[in-house]
Parts: sequence; C-alpha cells; structure tokens
Amino acid sequence: MAFRQHRSRQASSAVVSHLLRCVTTVSLTVVALAGCGPTAPAQVATQAGALAQVAVTGDATKEPTVTIASAPLTVTGVEKRILTAGSGPALQKSDLAAVQLQVHNGTNGSLAMSTWGGRTPGRIDMSSPGTLPILIDQLEGARQGERLLFVALSSEAFGPEGNPPLGLEPTDPAVFVIDVVGVSKPLPAATGVVVAPRPGLPTVLMDGTGPPRVRMPQTSAPESTLSQPLVSGRGQKVVAGQLVRVAYTGYLWASGKRFAADSSLTTPIGTSQSLPGWDRALVGQSVGSRLLLVVPPAEGYGPQGKGDVGGTDTMVFVIDVLAAI
Repeated sequence: MAFRQHRSRQASSAVVSHLLRCVTTVSLTVVALAGCGPTAPAQVATQAGALAQVAVTGDATKEPTVTIASAPLTVTGVEKRILTAGSGPALQKSDLAAVQLQVHNGTNGSLAMSTWGGRTPGRIDMSSPGTLPILIDQLEGARQGERLLFVALSSEAFGPEGNPPLGLEPTDPAVFVIDVVGVSKPLPAATGVVVAPRPGLPTVLMDGTGPPRVRMPQTSAPESTLSQPLVSGRGQKVVAGQLVRVAYTGYLWASGKRFAADSSLTTPIGTSQSLPGWDRALVGQSVGSRLLLVVPPAEGYGPQGKGDVGGTDTMVFVIDVLAAI
C-alpha cells in the first residue's frame, strides 16, 4: 500500500507497518524492502550530543510534546536516551511489540508522523527481516512501559533514500520517540487443556518429533469453514487487528498431501490481510490454543487457487497460536 500524502501527521496501525520497513520510491509508490537499512548499534546520548537539543515533555501514558531547541540538529551517529524506565518484560528479537511512536524531522522540527491519533498502537515483529534494523537495535532490551528517544540520519534509519513519503531526505535527522506499550513473548508450542474433537473430522497425529500429520475421513469436505479446538490455551484472546504468531501445517482434504508448514509465522488477523478462514477462526481464540481448521475454497484462495492448492481444494490446517499483540 502506498502512502497517500507526502507528509503524514497521524498513522494507523496498518500504515505504521510501512514505516517499520525500509522504503524506496518508484514514481510515487512506496515499496517495502527487507533488510535494506544499515544496522546501527545503540548508543547512550551525552549532554553534548544532538539529543541535548531535544526536550520531550508530557505524561508517559499520553502523546508527548517534542521541542527541538536548535534546528537543524547536527547528527554524527545514532544517539539514544531512555526517558521513562519500564517495569514490564524486556523485548527480545523473537518477540512481538505494541508501540506508540512519533518521528520528527530534525532539520526543521516538524512532526513527520505519529501513531497516537489512531485507535490502536503500531505493532512490530522483532523477528521480521522486514522490520527496520534500527528499530530492532534500539528496542531490543526495552521493557514494557519504557519511553525512549533516539536520533539518526534518515539515511541510517530508513536506507540511502531516506523516507520521502514522510518528508525525510537522506541528510535529515530523524528523531524517534517510542513508547513500548506491550510485549508478547511467543510460546514454544500450544499449551493448555486438551480437547477431544467431535467425530467425523480429520484426525491429527502428533508424535512430538515433527509437524503434525493429518488423516482425512472418507467423507466429503464441508462447504463452510470449520474450527475444532484440540488444545484450549490459557492466554489472552486474539482480537481483530492484532499481530499473531502461529505455527501451522496445511494439508489438502482431497489428497491428504501436505502443501505448507511454518513453525513461526507472524500475520495480521481480522483485517482481511490473511485467509478469510483464518480471520474468521483465529479471532477470539486464546494464546496457547491448538486448532484443527478446515477451510473451503471460498474462504481460502478462491477459484484461482495458489501454488499446490487448486481452485476447488479444501485446506486442512493444524494451527498453534503462540503469541498475539
């Protein structure tokens, strides 16, 4: 999705995902690139550095006011300062995070973007190669409840072209103020109360040494999405709009062939960015749950199919819900 305006003062959770990736421009279209930004080590700012010219005021639970006393800032590297210490869990590179974020242009002091005006915070997959390396570097070790401030040249933060959709040229300092409002640490596997499936469904076989195997019944596939809990998790319930981390294996009902598997997939849920059947079934499930999910073509890839999945294929998934934020 392209940014519609060159400078944006507010960003929804969906829009902020573009900020969290490296960007380049082709005509006026923003293209997400994986791993294009240089990795910059975290540094603590000194009073003689660029951050000595930046004041951040306001309650830690509300949108901050940022004042740059002397613009343009002179930036020679990445500088960082912790403004409010957090007391929650510390972010690691395998985690999911919810953040409120502002970016200011250190050349003229203007606000380039903010997530504070949206209904929900921005969400970051710390393990994704598409997340800006500088965000991973600066957020690693930050605790839930922490507010941090850091500055870098836009070329260091976003890549050699800076971020033109936010009005940030390569030589413009980018001033970030980030509040870590949530941390989700993925489970290694489903955990909770085992649930006996109702008769007539595909049989899931787990041997503990690899992905689950599925044996199909000698019946016709259902015409609508069917969800059967196999393990009832004890964690928070998944809400539409969240990022979820899952482990899953997919089979074809007709042939029993396994067509896909991933032990660590992160996807938005309930926002039409995943399979319709997944959106329908995963919202409301508890973290830690394991689901048997049967998805007909209409709520899967549709009549066009995808890869090994034909346009008439019903898919059968075994899904562990490992994290959500």
